[in-house]
Formats: sequence, structure tokens, C-alpha cells
Amino acid sequence: MKRINILTSRVSQLVAAGEVAENPASVVKELVENSIDAGAKRIVIEIKSGGTKLIKITDNGHGMYRDDVFDAFARHGTSKIHDMEDITKIGSLGFRGEALASICSVSQLELVTRSKDENLGTKLCINGGEFGQITDAGCAQGTIISVKNLFYNIPARLKFLKSDISEGNKISSLIDKLALSHPEIFFRLIRDGKEVLCTQGDSKISTAIYSVYGREFYENLIEVKHKNDDFEINGYISKPDKCRPGRSIQNFFVNGRLVKSKNLSITLEDSFKSLVTLGKKPCCVLYITMPYNMVDVNVHPAKTEVKFANEEEILRELNTVVTKTLNEYNLETSPVLEFNRNITQKKPEHNFRPVIEPPKSIFTEPAYKNIATKPKLEFNQKDTLSFSYLRTENKIEIKPKSSPIVEKAPNIPNEEKKETEVKVQNIENLLNNNEFSGKILGEVFNCYIIVEHDHKLILIDKHAAHERILFEKIKNQSSEMSSQVLLNPKILRLEKEEYAVIIENLSLLSQAGYNIVDNNKNGEIILKSIPMHENISDIEQSIIELSDHLLRNNKNANTEKLNWLYNNIACRSAIKSGHKTSTEEIKKLVQTLCENPGLRNCPHGRPIYVEFDKKYIENKFERT
Repeated sequence: MKRINILTSRVSQLVAAGEVAENPASVVKELVENSIDAGAKRIVIEIKSGGTKLIKITDNGHGMYRDDVFDAFARHGTSKIHDMEDITKIGSLGFRGEALASICSVSQLELVTRSKDENLGTKLCINGGEFGQITDAGCAQGTIISVKNLFYNIPARLKFLKSDISEGNKISSLIDKLALSHPEIFFRLIRDGKEVLCTQGDSKISTAIYSVYGREFYENLIEVKHKNDDFEINGYISKPDKCRPGRSIQNFFVNGRLVKSKNLSITLEDSFKSLVTLGKKPCCVLYITMPYNMVDVNVHPAKTEVKFANEEEILRELNTVVTKTLNEYNLETSPVLEFNRNITQKKPEHNFRPVIEPPKSIFTEPAYKNIATKPKLEFNQKDTLSFSYLRTENKIEIKPKSSPIVEKAPNIPNEEKKETEVKVQNIENLLNNNEFSGKILGEVFNCYIIVEHDHKLILIDKHAAHERILFEKIKNQSSEMSSQVLLNPKILRLEKEEYAVIIENLSLLSQAGYNIVDNNKNGEIILKSIPMHENISDIEQSIIELSDHLLRNNKNANTEKLNWLYNNIACRSAIKSGHKTSTEEIKKLVQTLCENPGLRNCPHGRPIYVEFDKKYIENKFERT
């Protein structure tokens, strides 16, 4: 029985179209790259309904000869490769001859073109792969391609597309990258009748960056320049304090081609490692120029991945030049202390010698004097939990629950007994009734709270503890999440993909306490209110982190996304490690942990506290 079928040309075309025409953005990419390869210096892109209703590309390139029009839409019809040797030194962006054939098979396409050697232009209409007749058309030199009703003949493909806003933002982000890759070309993007991008086309990288990302982003960049006998690296990197949570603004171009390279990203980030906060990624617009035969671009259908013949050398040089650039930047921006050694030192008016006392030993006074004044946590399992000072009457009483932090009363020296003798008697009575007390000894490194309990030393991570407490509070209030309304709504400009994912998740963000409105401008949103615990001074970084997480986890269930949002809000609002914390705040944290013994880990899974028993400590001092 025969099992092997030879696909018809129509079916094979539709299968091939799935590799090239995956979504409207992929169609725009292929058509604009054709315009670039055609030598265009002016390219206008117009889209409607996220590119599903209309994609129109107008360029002033060299155009097509009438005799070549039909062949241009044939599979593997290309003007960019002629023989085997050309494959090893590809300098054009497109070269396989599959794009036009694939696009016209899944759309209603119209082509109008004229070369400089022809007086009349040529017009051709193709409906789902069915070719019409060639006719004359009046037009300027160059090419106009209109793609209408994309995937109209493959309804199943339409189901996999996202909203018009999302698909439009993908196109907008793509044009940003293409404009950066070719600053010598004038790009204009019109989206649903509104201009959202217009570059100068003056060949200046700085101008292109300014047009795409705006003034604030451009002003926080450092220029990179490097050249050797084999290749050249130039462009811009972000200042260390302007790094972002994700890699959405890492742009690498190889011979004018936008590429994705994990190795390039890792190398760039390694250069910044000692200068940025953990989790932050540097931004860049970097151009690598090298001989065409030293790079293989024929490794991915979309031609977004490349292989270098000398990758190790390129990575090493990239690390070296970025590190050097950052070092020079740090030297320029670091404060400089200048000393004039020629200035004669003035003699003091009074003849005296300062008395310098030797540093006092921490053991010159009994340690118990300091310890006795520290707040002590008393826990009565039957009645109340209270904080008290041995020398004061300050107390906080709350309802009891089982406590992981308890300890017997301290031994009080003879000279202190008179002052605390009633208190000591009370503590002894509690002990006789099988009740417990714990002791807060203080804080170390402005990070860890020290507690003594049941012959154990407990270190509490105050940030982790506060973060978990806030997380539980926010989560419990999620059905009626309170927000703080901003008196002056804040306008934020985001990278296109960041903007897209925020707009897609407005309802979800609203549940977490954010009131965000689309500003209907190029990547701008208006922030009208934020969660009650959020800090307005850190809100831009928070929104960027939210968008980065949503981009990486957009397929997750809403419950998972909300939990991450609550985690993020709690983490940003919690007491920071290294910040000085008041005694009252410390007491309140410990008190809450006593009330909720189940809180053992922060929302990220890290432990809130660790214990060291007396035996462990004695072993360290070799007292066993």
C-alpha cells in the first residue's frame, strides 16, 4: 500500500508560508528588508488593525523590471544569490527567495513597481496565490506592496494571533530595530492613520536612537568604539545605574542585520557584573562589522541567528572594550580630590597638643548594662504577649498564639537587682507556671534581628520577614485592593514590547491596585494610581519589572501572575536590608512572627529566620 504522498504546489506553499509569514510582524520584516536590499533611502510603513487588515510598504529603491515581476513571486526566486560561492558571503538581508511566494499565498497582495530604466510602472494583483494580469501603472521609481486581509484563507492561523494592539506593537518594535540597524534610511511608521515613528535618515546612530527611544534614554548612554584588523565594534551602552530588569533593549547588529545572540548578551552582562544590582541587565545598541565570509547568516529561517567563524575572539574583544569603556566612564564621573602640595601649612595659633585617648575596650564595663536595657519579649501562652524594658514600664499587649521565639528571663547581676526585683519575681512566677519569655537582643549589620530563645540564638532576616507579612496582608486584601491616587498622574514611556504587555494586562494590573491608562502615543502610559504599599519614587522601575515578568510568563494563569504582582509589591515595600530600623519596628516584626508561627519563608522561598542551638555554639568555642 502506498503511504507517501507528494504534496501539491498549493499545499506546499501554505506549509512554507507558516515558516515565513508567522504573524503580521514577520511579514513586515520580510518586506522592509527587501526594501533595504533594494537600496531604498526612504521607507514608509502603514498598518491597520495590527497588520491583519493592511500592511503597506512604500520605498524609493531601484524597483523591479517588468520581466522580473512574476519570477519575484516564484519560490526560490531571488536576485541576491547566483552561485554556490555567494552563499558563503551573503551581504543582503534576504536571499532565499521564499518571502514573497509565502506572503502572497496567504493574503490579497498588490504590487506596484518601476525601475529607473522604465517609463511606465508595473502593477500585479495576487489573490491567495492566484496571479492576475500585469498592467501598466503610473508611479515613481521604487516599489509599493500592499498586503490586505492577511490569513483570510487560513482562519485557523488567525485564531493564534493576539489582539490588534499586541500585533501592532510587535510591528512597531520591529520597525524600531530596523531603524536602528540602518540610521542612513528615513523610516516612517503610520499605525491606524497615526504617525508613531519618524527617523531622520542622516546616518547618525545617535539621531536614530533619539528618534526610537527618546531623549532621556539617549542621555544615559556611553559611546563605545573599537576597531582591529578583523572587525569593528561601535555603538552605545547604558550607564551602570540605568540598567533594566530585562533584555528588551539589548540591540546587536551584525553587518546591518539585527541578530539574537545569547552569547553576546551574556558577555555584555559579564562586563557590567560588578557595577549593577543583581537581576539588572545593561541596555545597548551595538554594531559589529566584519567581512561577510566570517559570519554565517543561513542558520535560521527568519535569519535572526548567526554563527561567527571567530566567535571566541569577538566575545573576548566585546568584553574588553565594554570593560574599558566602563572604567573610563567611572574615572570621568568619580569625584577627584586635588591637593596643592605647594601651599604652606599655617601654624596653629595656640600651642597645644590634642589629648588622644586610647579606644575603650568593649569589656571595660559589664556587658549586662547594655543587655539589661534591651527590649525583652515576654510570651504568656494563656494570657498575653508583651514587650517590656527592664528599666521601663513600656508594654505592648496582644492576643496570644504559639510562638517560635521564647526564652527564660536573663540572670540579673546583684547591682541591678534592686531596680528590677519586682520584675524578676514576676518572671519567676511565670516560669513556675510553665510560661515562657523570649529576649530581643538587638540587630546586626542593619539586617538581622537577634533573638535568644530556649537555649537557641535566632537570626531573623528583617526584609524577608516584613516582605512575607506584607505579602499575606496584600493577598488577603486582593478582593478590595486599596490604591493611592496620584495627585499628578505620571506619564511613562516604555519599550514597545513592554508597552504592549502592560496594555494587554490592564485588567489584571487593576486587580493589584494599578490604574493605568493608554496615552495613545508611541509606547506611553499614564499612571493614575498605584497600590497602597508601592513607593512612587520607584514606580517606573517597578512597572518595567512587571512588564518584563509578564513578557516572560504571559501564558501563565492569572492567579500565578497576581501572586507574582503581590510578591513584587511586598518586596519593594518591605524594610530594606542595610537600612536602620527603629526599636518599635523591630518589636512589631517579632511580635507578628510570634502571632503567626507558620510564617517561615518569604514569598520567594528564602527562610525568614535561622536557629543556632547552644550546643552548636559551644562546639564552635570547643567547650564540649
